[in-house]
Amino acid sequence: MTTQDINTNWHTALARTAQPLNDHSRNVSMLAMRFGAKCGIAEILRVAGFLHDLGKISAEFQEYILDEVAIRGSVLHSIFGAKRAYADIATVPHVAEIIGNIIASHHGALYDNLSPEGETPLLDRLSSAELFECPADCPQVDTDILKAELEFVLAKMHAEEKAFGISMLIKIAYSCLIDADRLDAYLFESGLEYNSPKADWDTFIGHLECRLSSFQTQSEMSVFRQNVSDSCAKAGSRERGIYKLEVPTGGGKTLASLRFALEHARRHNLERIIYVIPYLSILSQTADEIRQTLCADENTVLGATFIGYITFSFFIFSIHTCGATLLCLKLLYRNPLQPGKSIKSHQHLLQGFYVLLQMTKPHPHVSTKSLL
Repeated sequence: MTTQDINTNWHTALARTAQPLNDHSRNVSMLAMRFGAKCGIAEILRVAGFLHDLGKISAEFQEYILDEVAIRGSVLHSIFGAKRAYADIATVPHVAEIIGNIIASHHGALYDNLSPEGETPLLDRLSSAELFECPADCPQVDTDILKAELEFVLAKMHAEEKAFGISMLIKIAYSCLIDADRLDAYLFESGLEYNSPKADWDTFIGHLECRLSSFQTQSEMSVFRQNVSDSCAKAGSRERGIYKLEVPTGGGKTLASLRFALEHARRHNLERIIYVIPYLSILSQTADEIRQTLCADENTVLGATFIGYITFSFFIFSIHTCGATLLCLKLLYRNPLQPGKSIKSHQHLLQGFYVLLQMTKPHPHVSTKSLL
């Protein structure tokens, strides 16, 4: 395609029926940037979001999208944006590969950089197909910012786990891009606007305190639980950090830790609370207890393998660790177009959560602080 064709098509092309490609690209760019900011890769995802559907600018894709009997997926488009990003960011090769991979894969699985047979599937893919020019009003790409973001995240990882950490970084970037793409499509189809209201920690704390005040404090065990709970509430005002709570079975850890979490979230204006639980057998039990205590529903406290698209204040999931490897291989997304049903999604979001854990992971020689 000529530069003139690209600039002309950019303002007339559709991302899907009735949605302009220009609008969709900018929306996904802003959403992906917002998601990526949580782990320091906002600019990487801004660029990926804008270029992810560049291939839809072609006449072939525009004919396909308007053809009611066309076979879904018969006209590929993701590789063109991936190639454009890879070419434009070539001076920062690691970032170029990350962005190229997540764009090329956003309708499928991530490509291997190196296969067991010694082949290079990602680079081979990025070296194929036509290279589209960017539209004239395409946002500028600042390679210095992209390089700085990657260096910032890498600096947070321990040297012995850096290779694994990079793979998790790719997966969380991939998840952010897919989330942004699907969310914008849903919002367009539903006519809704993206809204992420702040959690009402004061109300949750009020419900918890009401529940705690109903407990008897006459027995020795009740007094012990109350002391643990009060200590946790007081510790919630401490500075952000990594703390531990060591209490014997029956000591009221669930509500005591919840009390700390709520106070800590309120003190530091945090967005949500995440519970990581080692066994599925107690996962649902914990989620139910928190819902009952806080007078909340599943849109506020999500347990098991479900995660909401737009808002939630608590996310409770089971995770098993083996060395440095996170084995969280089941994740379902709630289907906003068909309430009550779920659709299988990419299985990398919880693995990518490793990156967020790395951002606050203590050095091996730094002890955690006790809440008591």
